Amino acid sequence: MATFAPLTVLLFHPKRFFSKEIDPAASSALLTWFLVSLLPLGLSLLLMGTGLSWIPLQLPADAIMAIAIGYGTQLLGLALLTALAHIFASLFSGRAGPSGTFRAIAYGQVPVLLLYWLVFLHPLATLALLAAGLWSLYLTYTGLSILHRIGEWPAFACYLIPAIILYAVRTLLGL
Repeated sequence: MATFAPLTVLLFHPKRFFSKEIDPAASSALLTWFLVSLLPLGLSLLLMGTGLSWIPLQLPADAIMAIAIGYGTQLLGLALLTALAHIFASLFSGRAGPSGTFRAIAYGQVPVLLLYWLVFLHPLATLALLAAGLWSLYLTYTGLSILHRIGEWPAFACYLIPAIILYAVRTLLGL
């Protein structure tokens, strides 16, 4: 699949990826995000359904409903984080439009999406997810920095401040 071909460049050479990545409509970023996010969903259901997971599968309908709600919540979070990060990028004189912000954030989530299913194998696999989260943070602020043509520290702030705001709101609402 041509969609997955640039993933190795994204994961191992992010500066080169974001320097050459041109997609003003952000359609390939959205498609990649959707396709890559299907992997942990499918593997999670497979592991729980076959009994290989330490998390028991309740009723299949409940599991599918929980995953659908989680997927929708994740998509909503992606949209809100993109909107807030774009506001902060604009404050730092970012030059890319909202699609550039979306591309950086959507592509930045790829490592976590690829490894999320590991937590269903063993609780200690969360450490691998933590490492993927740190790499995702690096990919995101690198993408914001290159696409918006701002420094790395302002790009880091453009991502981290909205993430903290969304986390605080989510915690206050009890979600």
